[in-house]
Amino acid sequence: MKNILIVLMSLSTILFSQDTKLTKGLGFAAGMISGSGFSYRQLDETRGFQITFGLMSFNDGADEDETWFSEGYTQSYNPGGWTPDTSRIYTERDWGYDGSWGNVGFMYYLPLHRAKKSTFYGITGVSTYFTTETEYSKDYKYSILSDSTYSYGPVSDIKQTDTSTRDIFFGIGLGIEYEILENIRISVDLPMTFSRSGNITMFIPQAGVHYYFR
Repeated sequence: MKNILIVLMSLSTILFSQDTKLTKGLGFAAGMISGSGFSYRQLDETRGFQITFGLMSFNDGADEDETWFSEGYTQSYNPGGWTPDTSRIYTERDWGYDGSWGNVGFMYYLPLHRAKKSTFYGITGVSTYFTTETEYSKDYKYSILSDSTYSYGPVSDIKQTDTSTRDIFFGIGLGIEYEILENIRISVDLPMTFSRSGNITMFIPQAGVHYYFR
């Protein structure tokens, strides 16, 4: 019996002496190289990484059943004054448009110093942001109805123009993570960011908040 108690005490000592520091968390992040949106973060004693992604779509564009554009009108004018230019086509654009926005980011961490509730680290990362937009427009034209009357009305159906852009950012910098509660930590990073076009950006911080579950 005595031997069994010794074994149990030894096992309990080993188990409770193990490092129970949480290293895996879920949360949110926002930044140029971190990406913006939902985030998974893993940070242990020697290294770490973070994956972030976000997606948003919107649909505010033109509808044939709605009066997004001018419906056309008829008015009188003074023949001796301003006369409508009937050779010119005017393009009106809808205030609303359809589109989507998204991004994916990956960061790698190298811990430099650990305190009781904080970790100071170096970072490097890369992200890509993309947008797609659909713009709607309609062509209008003046027509002379008489010597003193003109009309302004559509001469085309609603036209659709699709555009898309993609930006890539990568960078290096420093950051700090701080434990505000047992399972919740906030982080602030200050990277030097390079864009695909060759622009360099500094002093734009990025931040995150994560709930560590294991």
